[in-house]
Amino acid sequence: MGNSTLSKEDLQSIRQSTKYNKGEIKKIFKDFKTHDSDGNGTFDKKEFITYFKDKFPTYTQSDLVKLFHTMDKDNSGTISFKELSATLSIISTGSIYDKLDLLFDIFDVNKDNRLERSEIKDMYDLMAFSGSRFGLSFSEANEMGIKITNEMDVNGDGIIERSDWIRIGAENRAILILLGFQ
Repeated sequence: MGNSTLSKEDLQSIRQSTKYNKGEIKKIFKDFKTHDSDGNGTFDKKEFITYFKDKFPTYTQSDLVKLFHTMDKDNSGTISFKELSATLSIISTGSIYDKLDLLFDIFDVNKDNRLERSEIKDMYDLMAFSGSRFGLSFSEANEMGIKITNEMDVNGDGIIERSDWIRIGAENRAILILLGFQ
């Protein structure tokens, strides 16, 4: 992919791998180029955080770094426009299952397909902060997050398995709202 242009091949590839039409892709690419401050055709962490801080105002810098690592599918240390488009497509037009899968990946820091206590705690913090956007107090949102994640911890061992996260999360859309994906 070129630094300042989107080739026909790239446009077609992105159209096939996302739910975006040609106009939407071009609009996202224009915004991408605006935030690609060094003009190299990718986002480093700093550019990425600048791009997303307005899109996810309840996400801390640490949460955005987790999102960065989740999106960096090729482990290059940068986010290409294709990687960005794929994730934005999930966030904006993906199924509830796709969104829950992406959220799981963001918080599964050690990538073991399980959310452990410390990873769940990070999620509570984000839920509590996000809840304020919907008129909930910090403690109300935190309590709601604890209730939801306790349901997901099916065997009570303090660990949430991916399958339980997706199954129970699909039944309780509050998790998507509290984590900023709805």
